[in-house]
Amino acid sequence: MKKKGFMKSVEAILTILFFMGIYVFLTQRVYSPAGDFERNPSRQGMVLLQSLDDSGILSQDLKSFDLRSVENKLYYLMPERFGYHSDSEYFSKITLNSTGGTWDDNTNSTINHFNQVLAFTYNFPEHVDKNSVQLLGQGYSFDRNVDWNWYRVPVYLITNSSSVENWVVEIVNLSLKTSGETVNSSSFVFQAGKELFMINDTNTSFFSDDMNVTVNVSIPFLTPNTKTLANFFYAGGATSFNSDNSGLNSNSLVSNASLAAVFTQAENSSRGDVQFFKPYSNNSKEEIFLSYSIGTSETNDYNTTLNSTHDNTDVSLSFNNEYRGGTPPIVKSIPGSNVYSVSRLVNMDGDYAKISLRMWYLW
Repeated sequence: MKKKGFMKSVEAILTILFFMGIYVFLTQRVYSPAGDFERNPSRQGMVLLQSLDDSGILSQDLKSFDLRSVENKLYYLMPERFGYHSDSEYFSKITLNSTGGTWDDNTNSTINHFNQVLAFTYNFPEHVDKNSVQLLGQGYSFDRNVDWNWYRVPVYLITNSSSVENWVVEIVNLSLKTSGETVNSSSFVFQAGKELFMINDTNTSFFSDDMNVTVNVSIPFLTPNTKTLANFFYAGGATSFNSDNSGLNSNSLVSNASLAAVFTQAENSSRGDVQFFKPYSNNSKEEIFLSYSIGTSETNDYNTTLNSTHDNTDVSLSFNNEYRGGTPPIVKSIPGSNVYSVSRLVNMDGDYAKISLRMWYLW
C-alpha cells in the first residue's frame, strides 16, 4: 500500500472511531433524557466535555481560540431542553530570568529584596475580555495593569508561481490612524504568524493623529501561490515596546516582483502592554502564567500607576508571542439561578485552557 493511501486509511479509521464515540454518547443521552441527564446535568456535562477532549477536537478548537466552533459542537450534542453557555480561560506560560540583586559587603552575599515593576507586550487573541488579564505564580496573583493602546493594519502578502526568499519588499503609504493619540514611530512591528519581519520606514507624513508610512520589509520565505496574512502593528502614545530594526539598511534591495502586498484600513488590535509588580525576582529562573479569558465579563480594576514605573533591568521574559486570531463567542443571557456549572482543564503543550460550561432548563 502506498504511504499516502495508508495515511488516508488511518485518518478514515480515526474519523469512524470518533463518530462512533459521539454516537454512543448521543444514544445514551437520547434514550435516557428523563433519567441520568435530567437528574444530574452536571455529571453529563462533564462526560460531554471529556468526550470532546479525549477526541482531541476540544484542544484543537481552544488552541485556535475558535469559541464559535466549540459552541457549534455543543449545539448538536446538548439536549433541546437545555440552554447553555461556554467560556474559556487561558494560562500561557512565561519564563522569567533575573540576574539582578544588591550585594552586601558585610555578608559577602546578595540580598534577596529585588522588587520592581516588569513590563512586556503581548498579542492577546481577538475577542479577549480586556478586564480579565491576571499574572499568576506560586499560588498568588501579581498587581498588574494593561494598556490597550495598540493598532494594526492587516496586510495580505500574495505570491504568484514564484517563491519569495530573502527579499526586501517595499509597502507604500500604509495609513496609520489612532483614537487621538500620537503614532509612536518607535513601535513599528511587522508580524506574520510567529515570525517578526525586519523593517525600516523610508518615508513618513504626519497628519495630527494620522500618519502615512512607507516601509521596507525583509521577508525570509514565502511559498508560491499563497496568500499570507501579516499585521503591521503600531502603538498610539507611550509603550514599553521598542522596535529593533537596525539590521535592515534603508538602501537594501527592494523587489516587488512575484509578490503583491494588499492592505486594509487600520483598526484597534488586541495587542497590549502588560505591567506587573514582582515582589521578589532576584538571581532566579521561574515560570509564571499569564491568565486571560474569552466569553466572560470581568470587572477587575487595573493599577494604572504601574505604566509609569516599569523597569526591566537585569530581567528577561520569554514566551510564545505569535499573532492570535479566533472567532467571537456567542453572547447569551444566563439565568440568575438554577444553573449547573462544570469545567475542564485542557493541556495545550505546556499552556492550559479551562473551559467552563453552564447549563440550565429552558422549560
